[in-house]
Amino acid sequence: MRCLTLFFLFASQLHAQSTFIDDVQKASSSAETRAASEAAGKLGVQGRTSEGNALLLATYPKTSRTVAQSFLFGNMLFRQDPATSYALHKAVVEQRPNEANAHLEWAMQQHRAGEFAGAAASYAVYGRLQPGFAPSWGLQAECLIRLNKQNEAVAAWTKSEEANSGSVLQFESMLCDIKLPHPNLKREQLLTKASKGDIVAARKLIALDCAFEIDWWNSPTERNFLKNDLTRLGKVEWKSKADSNEVLTAAEAMLAEDAENVAAILKKHGYLLDESNTLPQAGSMLSCMVSAVEDNGVLTTAEARERWGEAILRQARGTKDVETFNVAAHLAVGTPQLASIQREAWEATNDSRFAAGLVIGLATANELSLEHPDLVAALEQFPEESMIARLEIFYAVREKKPLIAPTIRAIKAEYSRFSMQRLNLRRSARFLRSLFALLKKELEKVGDEQN
Repeated sequence: MRCLTLFFLFASQLHAQSTFIDDVQKASSSAETRAASEAAGKLGVQGRTSEGNALLLATYPKTSRTVAQSFLFGNMLFRQDPATSYALHKAVVEQRPNEANAHLEWAMQQHRAGEFAGAAASYAVYGRLQPGFAPSWGLQAECLIRLNKQNEAVAAWTKSEEANSGSVLQFESMLCDIKLPHPNLKREQLLTKASKGDIVAARKLIALDCAFEIDWWNSPTERNFLKNDLTRLGKVEWKSKADSNEVLTAAEAMLAEDAENVAAILKKHGYLLDESNTLPQAGSMLSCMVSAVEDNGVLTTAEARERWGEAILRQARGTKDVETFNVAAHLAVGTPQLASIQREAWEATNDSRFAAGLVIGLATANELSLEHPDLVAALEQFPEESMIARLEIFYAVREKKPLIAPTIRAIKAEYSRFSMQRLNLRRSARFLRSLFALLKKELEKVGDEQN
């Protein structure tokens, strides 16, 4: 459930509207809300997120629910149940047209829905009521850039830089909330299908549990989810024991906590560490098993490459499976073969990871230019992949090319998902800030030339 910390941070600015804030805080801290949240969390572990959401809403029934309680539930369900959250915040802003936070939450709902004109207008209302909160201006700037209102977008971003409250981290977190649905509902849907014998859903379910993308910065293995789902899948009557064995083995291996247990599980079920070095056929399950091996120190990446690298690449070429290619590329990092594997994987799967990896490698080797066919193709196919768009700006500046259009493209890409300054660093809004500064400068140049 969406954390309410952000709300209370910027709500503290609204002294004139303290009654509404007090009501929301009271509802949030009530014994009823705490009990419902705890119960919903337990249902979530079981893959029953929808039931948990319904239980939460039943805490304050619709017929007697206050506006503050509706606001609270809209926040709590923002990523868990977007449709319900949208309706709740819409009703709140209609009933509290002078409440600043109602306009901010409604703007974020419209923003997420792609209703950029409406969202920009709602952010503007909030900005008039609370001009000092930086993140709202930064969010409005995307809506304006999507509406091709470049000068207005720059003006909004400038206000975000000049504002006296709110932080870059808050802006990053709020944007991620808008862009990334919580994986709980996806897990529930997959578990429902997998429990009925859908092997494709079962693979996706275990892969999701093993890399549960909570936000742009955290994708942990959710061990409680994995334990629950392994138990559920172990009771299913599968059509193919070979297919189900891969899924169950991958889950068991990811739950093991040391090298000895991982090795024992894989040998017992006949994968990777058996005498034949048997590969699972599903790339997602291969990825989980290799992760378990490396993360627990059974083998180093170099040892894994020596033992399975060629076989995994052969399998990837035969299946054209994106996850199998991804394991092959992972094992090839730091070797001369990486670029050719990335190119082959890109051609076979049309996945942006391989395109980005290839052009970044070419740039690192000083073999890239703005006209390089790989960069041109990558930009055309993946215009909002931020790591690729970042390279276009770099070479446009370096080669003294016109900058406004590529800067706007790069801004849109950054809003889709922040890039990293280097591959081992945290995704952040740092480069987005630089891009807006550059766009402002370039637009001012055009204005000076016209005058």
